[in-house]
Amino acid sequence: MLLYGGTQKIRVGMVAPVIAGGIKTHLSAMCRILSQRNFDVHIITSDKYRSMLTEISHKRHACLTTVDLPSRELSFYAIMPSLRSLDRRSFFRALDRYDILHVHGYTNYATDYLSLTRKIHEMPVVITFHGSLSQYSSISNRFWKTLHNKVMIKFQSFVSKFIAVSYFEKDIAARQGISDDRIEVIYNGVDAGFFEGHRSDFFEERLGIPRDVITLVYLGRLSRSKNLYSLIKATRYLLSAGRKVRLVMIGPNWGEESRLKRLSAELGISNYVLFVGEVTENEKMTALASADIFVYPALRDVFSLSVVEASASCVPVVAFASGSNNEMIVDGYTGVLARENTPLGLARAIDKLIETGDREQMGKNGREYVLKRFSWDKAVANTEEVYEAALLK
Repeated sequence: MLLYGGTQKIRVGMVAPVIAGGIKTHLSAMCRILSQRNFDVHIITSDKYRSMLTEISHKRHACLTTVDLPSRELSFYAIMPSLRSLDRRSFFRALDRYDILHVHGYTNYATDYLSLTRKIHEMPVVITFHGSLSQYSSISNRFWKTLHNKVMIKFQSFVSKFIAVSYFEKDIAARQGISDDRIEVIYNGVDAGFFEGHRSDFFEERLGIPRDVITLVYLGRLSRSKNLYSLIKATRYLLSAGRKVRLVMIGPNWGEESRLKRLSAELGISNYVLFVGEVTENEKMTALASADIFVYPALRDVFSLSVVEASASCVPVVAFASGSNNEMIVDGYTGVLARENTPLGLARAIDKLIETGDREQMGKNGREYVLKRFSWDKAVANTEEVYEAALLK
């Protein structure tokens, strides 16, 4: 790589106004590997997220800087009169020390500001979408996000490169008006070594689930966008058919836990649906490795780290054949894809794996598949190529 030609490190400013979903994992892995190469990495975020990233700075993978930065996901802060109350000079000074800026997320203040002022700061800007183009939390959020994107995409020429985390996300961006040749697909990765040796009786010891019961595991945010109602209804279908299963929901509550518990009660399966809440990284890996089947019911996710982490843990995955799932799961080889986007369709896919699938072999296939296709070393190498092209432009 040409960037390695000199002895001076390349200064990268990772601007992350909102730390949600897999962005923390993404930043942790990218900063760790980049810091071992010819890069001096700094993360710029708001005070709200400092505590989530202190481990990265403690291990000296990156310096951590917080600024007076609006962290709301959706806004036109960069062109609204309300921005006058913000000390933009302090924000600019925080960014002025870098050779390249890599912004994580699209619908946020930093992306708007850096896109609109590109001719002032003159630093190359790279933007990774992380699902921000298409994911929304409500109908009103979807409306404002669509309006925001229509305006800001007009300034796409001020951005050196956009990074999509899947071909599904690249297609979304292209359909919204971003030129196809301005979008690079770089998959997220998985740290394979972290998943070895974690097999245990996690669910029996912690939740009292007998060994002869098939444990269905979901891991991720408990949010409406994850289509978790379909998963609970699918579990009811399986129980009605006589399957000995338990559904274990692991992850932080994003406003849906009470509704999901109420639905479980209405369906009469409360005793078969267990909510664990948010867990540590070690607990997460142990839980994944102890699962019998990992089920991911989201319909439009651009990339699920949980899916590839489950596969890396030798656990077969069941998901709908939609979104980016086709890029992460090989139907009949690493898991089963439901072709019908309904709770019954999901239940049938799970039942097929229980009835005829070799879960152990599919788990082994899944680990082999994701280790070849999804690695953080590969993600960093591809990102370096994007940096190089932007710096030499």
